[in-house]
Amino acid sequence: MPDAMAAGSLPSRLVLTCASDMKVLHIPFTYYPDPCGGTEVYVAALCRFLGEAGFENVIAAPADKAASYEHESICVHRFATHPRLTQDMMFVHGDPMAADGFARVLDQEKPGLVHFHAHSPAVSGLCLREARKRGIPALSTYHTPTVSCQRGTLMRWDTSPCDGGLRPTLCAACFLNGHGMPKTLAGPAALASHLTQPLARLPGLTNAVRAVLRAAPLMAGRRKATLEWWAGMARVIALCEWTERLLLLNGVPKERIRKVRHGLPSPADCIVKEAPPAPPSKLVFLGRLDRVKGIDLIIDALRLAPNLPVTLDLYTIKPSSDDKATRSLLAQAQSDPRIIVREAIPSSQVITTLGNYHALLVPSRWFETGPLVVLEALAAGIPVIGSDLGGIAEWISHEHNGLLVPGLTPEAWRNTLCRAVSDPALLPRLKANIRPPRTMREVAGDMSAIYAEVLAA
Repeated sequence: MPDAMAAGSLPSRLVLTCASDMKVLHIPFTYYPDPCGGTEVYVAALCRFLGEAGFENVIAAPADKAASYEHESICVHRFATHPRLTQDMMFVHGDPMAADGFARVLDQEKPGLVHFHAHSPAVSGLCLREARKRGIPALSTYHTPTVSCQRGTLMRWDTSPCDGGLRPTLCAACFLNGHGMPKTLAGPAALASHLTQPLARLPGLTNAVRAVLRAAPLMAGRRKATLEWWAGMARVIALCEWTERLLLLNGVPKERIRKVRHGLPSPADCIVKEAPPAPPSKLVFLGRLDRVKGIDLIIDALRLAPNLPVTLDLYTIKPSSDDKATRSLLAQAQSDPRIIVREAIPSSQVITTLGNYHALLVPSRWFETGPLVVLEALAAGIPVIGSDLGGIAEWISHEHNGLLVPGLTPEAWRNTLCRAVSDPALLPRLKANIRPPRTMREVAGDMSAIYAEVLAA
């Protein structure tokens, strides 16, 4: 499994001799104690191991209100965002209020390096401009498809993988389709928006109507802002191969891209233990009850195989009372006696818990740069059955340490699950081929080398 930087870069284990004097400002989408995702888990672990190498790490992240505090011995600054963004702020220019708050953080902390882990209206080119004004070099890491895809998934029409090329009219059609417009209308509406854009200035229109009237020009503005974002970075970090290809396709020079694979936040050896007895095969899913995570595919697949001898434990956060979509998914899951919905577990217990199962299911409907749960399964020594998509397909080698499911359909998942269960030798064979994944300590070593490279330029 490739885990080093691109050829021609500095040795991955190099640590700056001046690390004790180096302050790095990291900017994720949000930060603890607010609800966080994989990007923030990554940033917290990276800061921890960079700290061991002598770096001083500071967090700056957007929030409703400005605040400063400590979280796990890391200084955290939250800069306030504008409560009502215009469409141009949201898609093109960014939030000037957030940029002003970010500038104050720069002046207070005076970092030697700025590492952006987000790109959003709050973390925009305006923030990058403030760093450049002060002569502070910047890097960015591409963590999720939302960085460049306005649909947020890199799945064109929600059905087929997209190469990530920024094409304003096509992106506009896909964007409109993602907001409920039928595909047959989205294409013509996007094409027409080159001419209908002036109508968006008429009074009394809703934001949704304005977006339709100017969809392609909005996407053209977003494309320009995204390309300028990457152009302003000393280095752009790709966490996997598909991200590297996307960056190259959109004109980021190869010499400024560094591929640094994900790592497990906590060092862990593969848990060597016998698999639980079967049948029934014990399967597990960890994640949100969200369609993008694909749990509906598994529920429907099991409905198509009513006699399949399996149990499936879902470790998830239960939906709020007003979340109709996820409550519907929960009800569907609970209608199958083989599926048990369990409370989400702390990250410190995930690897140990996974070791009690025969396989982890990762039916993602979007491009992941990880996900982290795949690394945790490999650390636990259990095979992964996952979508043949994005980062999952880079960590899992089909028929070696897991199974990749072709196509985002219940039928494809039913067929794969039936095969995994009916062949008693398959999952043990896959389990025997698993090796522990790399760790965030190794990632921090790679990142140290990149920081040295940028500062030496």
